[in-house]
Amino acid sequence: MGCAVKASLTKDYRDFTAGYVKAVKRMKDGRAALSHSEFSSLQKVAKDCETKAEKSRRLLQRHIGEHHC
Repeated sequence: MGCAVKASLTKDYRDFTAGYVKAVKRMKDGRAALSHSEFSSLQKVAKDCETKAEKSRRLLQRHIGEHHC
């Protein structure tokens, strides 16, 4: 049986990374059609997801290092 903490941290990292990719793709694909406020909102979402993904990755790496799972 796998480690539940590792699985949860992996899911968090995957979800935040996917959120970042989705926001960046929407900015790229809709750049011409997005209003300034919509684009700014997507930038904020992308930055928030990026920050959370980085934190999740660090927590996951630390957990794996400490628990060898």
